[in-house]
Amino acid sequence: IIGSHSRIPLSDQKMLDNYEKYVSLTTGDRALDYLYIQVLNDLFGPGDDDAREMFCSMLSCVLATMEPLSINSILRLLPMSDSHKGYVTMFYCLGALMTGTRNQDEPIRFLHSSFRDFLADESRSRQVYANAQVKQVVFALGCLRIVNEGLCFNICRLETSYTLNKDIIDLELKIRKHISTPLSYSARFWVTHLSTVTSQRSEGIIECLASFLHEKFLFWLEGLTGGCVCGKDDSFLVTVLFQLWLGKVWM
Repeated sequence: IIGSHSRIPLSDQKMLDNYEKYVSLTTGDRALDYLYIQVLNDLFGPGDDDAREMFCSMLSCVLATMEPLSINSILRLLPMSDSHKGYVTMFYCLGALMTGTRNQDEPIRFLHSSFRDFLADESRSRQVYANAQVKQVVFALGCLRIVNEGLCFNICRLETSYTLNKDIIDLELKIRKHISTPLSYSARFWVTHLSTVTSQRSEGIIECLASFLHEKFLFWLEGLTGGCVCGKDDSFLVTVLFQLWLGKVWM
């Protein structure tokens, strides 16, 4: 499946052995699990623990997102200390299993839901288990960092605040011009990621949240109510935010 992008080319005999193993299996999840494990083992090579660890970390990020994001958008949400170059290379090798792996601005999507299910189930994927939960605090921090950096007064550079949004002919163009995909995602989903963080003492969370509430909250409301940083159907986030204040979700 990975083909010429495998790290270690398969010999004719190895491919024949694999084929015979595949056809000997019954159909169903077991056959797919075996197929995925064999493909990934061939991708990593024997004893390549670093590549396996990077793969698990990378796919954990993909599973943790609330909607499909591109490689560039995912990397924007991660700490700069992460091995970004290695992530890009690893994604490139998964073109037969996922879309968006060779265009860094195209959203990453699984070609088949069975691969997602396989990665998310530790009893099935074992050494290549992708634990989305461990990335929630990373994404919560990333989202808060991006909104703290990116939100500002009149973010879409509107000429006047007295014109209704529906009467602004080029509003969608202004939104695309001034609001990046990572900022839009962060503004819509920071609450969701934050609500799944299990530890209140996660490093940096309290500081980032306090900075947001003191400095960026009104700008976020502006974008929220105007449909700039959030969709028209995302007003429920205001309720969730006040639940945060009241201690019903996280604190």
